[in-house]
Amino acid sequence: TITLTSVASEAGDYTNAVSATERGVTVDAEVDVSVLLPDIALDKTSGAALLYVDGERAYTITATNTGTAELTDVTITDNIPAEMAYVSSDNGGQESEGVVTWAVGSLAVGQSVEVTVTLTAVAVGEIVNTANVTSAEGAMADASVDIEIQPAPAPHVAIIDGVDPMGLGEQGSYTVTITNQSSNSPMTNVMLTVTIPEQLSIVTAEGGAFSEGTVTYAAVPVLEANGELTFTITVEAVDVGDVLASATLRFDEFDQPITSQEGTKIVPR
Repeated sequence: TITLTSVASEAGDYTNAVSATERGVTVDAEVDVSVLLPDIALDKTSGAALLYVDGERAYTITATNTGTAELTDVTITDNIPAEMAYVSSDNGGQESEGVVTWAVGSLAVGQSVEVTVTLTAVAVGEIVNTANVTSAEGAMADASVDIEIQPAPAPHVAIIDGVDPMGLGEQGSYTVTITNQSSNSPMTNVMLTVTIPEQLSIVTAEGGAFSEGTVTYAAVPVLEANGELTFTITVEAVDVGDVLASATLRFDEFDQPITSQEGTKIVPR
């Protein structure tokens, strides 16, 4: 008895033949062998790559048995980046220490399985979210999506008068408050301009430069999450009428200026 051990290098149907010769007599034997290929493909989709801090997104992962052999003990994992946090998963997905795991089990030839994980953005960054799939037969694959997480500040600007109505010749004030209502995203390069109507003369504007009814403040480099800025302008009424003062806010993370107005009635005393 002779034993020969071989390793398959290519999938397909083959015939393994053997012959033996003794004293001019030859005998043959053969066996048919089907070599199966364990193989698997993985795909991951998410829609748009851009995500804002505090935003949630569902990621769909699809594993397909692309080989010619049934796969067993198929396991899918998704590695959560540090800039994101786990929200939920379907089909029995379990999260532990930043990794979501699905125990798929067996996967027949040509069969696919789809799982979904929902993550939320917690920090700004350009990251890669990668999923992997393995099987007991050694078939494995990975798939990833690129994610750009941008800050999402929540700006609010308000202007309030201190005296209304205001008598001719009297002094009053306007207070402007800028609030970043986001819990985790800063506002950068925060700029404020305040327009005072001509019926009022600017007396003081601490921290600001004023000319011809406009007060301009130097840019504040960063307004942190949950932060607040307050500006006060003292004015004197020089003419009667119903007037509007306005505050205009600009910062890098928002393309449009944000304006707030306050109406004040100036009356003769």
